[in-house]
Amino acid sequence: ASHTTHRDMVTELGGYRGLATPIKLSRTPGGTRAAPPRFGEHGAAILSEHGYDAAAIAALERDGVLHTNRRK
Repeated sequence: ASHTTHRDMVTELGGYRGLATPIKLSRTPGGTRAAPPRFGEHGAAILSEHGYDAAAIAALERDGVLHTNRRK
């Protein structure tokens, strides 16, 4: 808690809140430039890059193999 706060080990960016870089270097401090991808956010794009066509990707989504939206 207080140690974590003192070391700036929690980062917030938009709606994202998570762990920051624990190692602090003076010349290259690091930081949060973007939130991590949402669950399944890049799945269709990655499959497309590996040769899957739109119909195959749609079938994987329909069959529950590829999830692009995580249940809440």
